[in-house]
Amino acid sequence: MCHIFYSFYMGLGIPGSGSAGAILTISLFASQKIVPGIMGCISTILWFLTGAWFLVLYKKIHTVYRLGGHSVADARNEAVRKAAGTGLVGAYLKSGTGGVF
Repeated sequence: MCHIFYSFYMGLGIPGSGSAGAILTISLFASQKIVPGIMGCISTILWFLTGAWFLVLYKKIHTVYRLGGHSVADARNEAVRKAAGTGLVGAYLKSGTGGVF
């Protein structure tokens, strides 16, 4: 989720943020710096496309999560089962000293 916000923040191009986003691109074109302005346009478009793509992926993942009836407890239990099936972790859990789970 943070990456989505970061992508749109960088796409805005707030001065001093280190990004070549929309605000910086407009100021570059206003000061007649054409080549850096074009590069800023490319950067702005790519930042916003990245943010939009991650929003689409986030929506798809959320839909799969909701339709599948998954829960955090199910994910934790599956992770413990998988970890218990591995060598060292499985031996630790079977020894009885692994009361954490």
